[in-house]
Amino acid sequence: YAGTSLEMITVDGSKMTISRTVAGNMTWTVYMLDGTPSKNMAGAPGKQIELIYTSRWEGNALVTTIPGPAVSRTEKRSIEADGTMKVELTFDFLKENRSESNIKTFIKVEEPESFDRSRSITTMLRLSPTEGD
Repeated sequence: YAGTSLEMITVDGSKMTISRTVAGNMTWTVYMLDGTPSKNMAGAPGKQIELIYTSRWEGNALVTTIPGPAVSRTEKRSIEADGTMKVELTFDFLKENRSESNIKTFIKVEEPESFDRSRSITTMLRLSPTEGD
């Protein structure tokens, strides 16, 4: 989520996939929109751990919980009236008994022409340069 990262979001049925390039490597995160837990890998190559993402809808926001061994994370994604995507992140540091939150705002930069709209919805988003890390 740092800098001006580019994310591609694809929704196909009850599955949302976010792909992003990090340090020259493409990564994917899968969110199941029907409440089914999904397994994702996180961390540096060779030091990755498996995390379980569980999503639910709260009104128009997709809320995902990601428990971890030292830090649990909650993401709340919503599309704003101006078309931006707001992501509220909350990190619970379990050993330190404290939490931190921040908000990221993504702007839509393009919509690829090479997908079948009847099958899936794909959107490219970029972290707004006006938002902090």
